[in-house]
Amino acid sequence: MRVFLVVIAFLLLAAAAGGFWLPREVSVEREIVVQRPAATVFTVLNSFRNFEEWSSWRSLDPSVVFEQTGGQQGVGARLDWVGDPARLGTGWQEIVMSEPWRRIDLELHNGPQGDASARFLITGDQLASRVQWTFMTDVTQGRGFFGGLLGRYFGVFLQSWAEEDMESGLRKLKTYLETLPAADFSDAEIVVMEAPRIEIASVRGTSSADPAEVAMALSSAYQQIAEWAGLTAAPLGGQPLAITRRASADTLGFEAAIPLLGQPGFPSPDNSIVQIGFAPGGPAARIIHRGALSETLASYQKAEAWVAAQGLRLSGTSWEHYMTNPAEVPPDQLETHIYLMLEGLPEDFQPTN
Repeated sequence: MRVFLVVIAFLLLAAAAGGFWLPREVSVEREIVVQRPAATVFTVLNSFRNFEEWSSWRSLDPSVVFEQTGGQQGVGARLDWVGDPARLGTGWQEIVMSEPWRRIDLELHNGPQGDASARFLITGDQLASRVQWTFMTDVTQGRGFFGGLLGRYFGVFLQSWAEEDMESGLRKLKTYLETLPAADFSDAEIVVMEAPRIEIASVRGTSSADPAEVAMALSSAYQQIAEWAGLTAAPLGGQPLAITRRASADTLGFEAAIPLLGQPGFPSPDNSIVQIGFAPGGPAARIIHRGALSETLASYQKAEAWVAAQGLRLSGTSWEHYMTNPAEVPPDQLETHIYLMLEGLPEDFQPTN
């Protein structure tokens, strides 16, 4: 019996001594190259709205319930979860540092498994990005002597689990990101806002998609509105608008409009095609385009990419407000406000205007 106890004591002592040779810190680093600009990668990772699109956590614990709290993006954005105690358990993670378009730091707390930190470093250009994901934790922190010893052994398994989870997450992140539009919006001026409710006099028409023909069709429509205003004494004022009602690769259905400052003084002629109404109002992503009107396509592409990375949805309607007069300002100095109307906003998403 005494020999048996001595053997047990020796094994326990050996286990304890061996445990102290194990590292107290677990650090795992993985990376992947994504065929999308750094701005897109950063925007997706800088909030938790798209978290389930790329995270492997749902497959690890199908019962988990997520809740987004705190800010909508950047520092303060937080994700709480409640899951199976034998799988993900209960915890939270929060963004504590955010540096566009380069770095995001997070703090994590996962109940009895303790605290940890993570970091995303993003490098790249307008075409592709390298995403480096680092996970770090001290498996002995706050556990006391024996708890810290067990934590060191637990760290051996944690390292393997973290490596597998991160590799799976990065593969899913790459797949998800590469389904999003590829335009780089890092230099764009984009906000989410309530599009202004502007009363307008307008004419609907169609044109080919050729920019020169679109410009001619709009010019003709604006002339019709001006002639109608002359006949009805309608008070027009402000810069003109163009609303896209229908678009394809070959044709454009538009509504040319000029702001109306009050009601007409006389009835419209029976054959008039001018209508009185309002420009589309409600949640919208607005991008400010600076330059020639023939070059707005790039701004539309940037805005659409930004909307997709934010996890928002377009309604299909867009409109342009021409803030400067082409007859008075050189083409490269023109300013156009482009509104892409949205299908509402998530409850946690606040307009930024």
